Amino acid sequence: MKNITKILIEELGKEIYMVGGALRDIFMSRCIKDIDIAVRHSKGNFEKKLNNIAKKIHFNVFPLNLSEKIYRMVFRRRKGKSSEDIFLDFSVIKEKDIRENLKKRDFTINAMAYPLTPKTTIEITKNFFRVDNFRKEDIIDPLFGVKDLEKNLIRITDELAIKKDPLRMLRAFRLSAQLGFRIEKKSVKAMQQFVPKIKTVAAERVLGELTLIFQSPNSVQYIREMAKIGLLFEIFPELKPQEKCAEVYYGKGGVLTHTYKVIERMDFLCENGNKFIPGFSRISSFFARKSLLKTIALLHDIAKPEKAGIINGRLRFFGHEQFGALMAEAIMKRLRFSNEEIKIAKAAIFHHLRPGNLASNNYISDKAVFRLFRDLGENIIYLLILCWADHSSYISAKQLKKILPKLSLPPSPAPSKIFRKTGIAKTLRFLQVLNYLFKFYAEKGERISRKNIVNGKEVMRIMNLPEGPQIGRILAKIRLLHFENKIKTKREAIDYLKKLGIQNSTVKRQ
Repeated sequence: MKNITKILIEELGKEIYMVGGALRDIFMSRCIKDIDIAVRHSKGNFEKKLNNIAKKIHFNVFPLNLSEKIYRMVFRRRKGKSSEDIFLDFSVIKEKDIRENLKKRDFTINAMAYPLTPKTTIEITKNFFRVDNFRKEDIIDPLFGVKDLEKNLIRITDELAIKKDPLRMLRAFRLSAQLGFRIEKKSVKAMQQFVPKIKTVAAERVLGELTLIFQSPNSVQYIREMAKIGLLFEIFPELKPQEKCAEVYYGKGGVLTHTYKVIERMDFLCENGNKFIPGFSRISSFFARKSLLKTIALLHDIAKPEKAGIINGRLRFFGHEQFGALMAEAIMKRLRFSNEEIKIAKAAIFHHLRPGNLASNNYISDKAVFRLFRDLGENIIYLLILCWADHSSYISAKQLKKILPKLSLPPSPAPSKIFRKTGIAKTLRFLQVLNYLFKFYAEKGERISRKNIVNGKEVMRIMNLPEGPQIGRILAKIRLLHFENKIKTKREAIDYLKKLGIQNSTVKRQ
């Protein structure tokens, strides 16, 4: 690949700087997926020059903000069915010099610039940028961002930076999650006064930052930290009532404490599920959707405060799963989640008590499994993942580690007394059942998507029956028998219908 730097200088002039995150990545020896370029531009058509660059380096270019002259170039490299994009973002320096420009940026670790010369080579290697001949001593660093990098510290450049764009509060937690840095205490205090302003930010931008936070292997830590300054509750005000709900059952922090524990287990499951979830290779794509899974975990008990009530001397939450599904739908629509994501979350939350009810039975029949799989379809995996995180949250990390080797065993017979109390025995049984369902899907999941082996018209003709509800019941029976492999071909289904028709005729004559 050509040296991109030379092409940039040829088209845009000599005062060109690499700024922000790319410099941070160079210092931390991280792969560089995007580079921000700041340009002192005075002559000619800026957009035309960027188009010339894009053609020469085989990128696509489009505006991000026309009025501010901010543009993005994208290079898309196909990798199997997916693609991995790398970016070049361009902005114009309007201040008298680059130092003044840097002081207006969000965080000190992003407020650094490096002057590009032909000696500094920027090349594309596989799916990232490679920067060579980089001299750290040439970095322009008016706010001591290098020192903060060395301290693993995120510090705002100025309170006005947050006031100008309140999304930067979320970005601070996102960077903290991605880099493992801590946010400076003064910066946290400064952000706290602007927390209500997050409501003025476009939902799409908020969701973009939340998605990256939730993808962290330890997302629960940053979710808790956002809650401490009230930022979490400005985005999800429906979570606030959980703090004081059911403290007698969940301890201090009530339902919200339980929600955090479920997210913590979801973090663990997303990073380690391949070690103890049977058939993981078949369902790894579900676990890869970390942000969606953690959103579901965050919202799964959202309706418990609304549905809490004392019944026969016990605190109960009847109907919280159905009402919670509706609340989750409204929240996710507000934050501009996709329709597909909302549908998945609704199904998982609406049905999240069913696997536990199934595990409460001493014997788990194929018929019961079929009904669950039939109702959920492919979304069954999201439900099982949620339930695994939910049920495992009731025991400590130490206890969970102790029982993990036993999860590969078939669910052992469960005496009814085991379900009258919480604890490690009950959790073990429930997790074994969930793993049994994962295994069932891996080995027999293709049966779920089988088409009806016969249709309603065929049933009516073979059995000489009129149209009516009974046709649906007969079709459901055929589908169950097909699922159980008791009927394997259409010929066997027809023979079964004929036999059933003869039995019905005999009963009528009698």
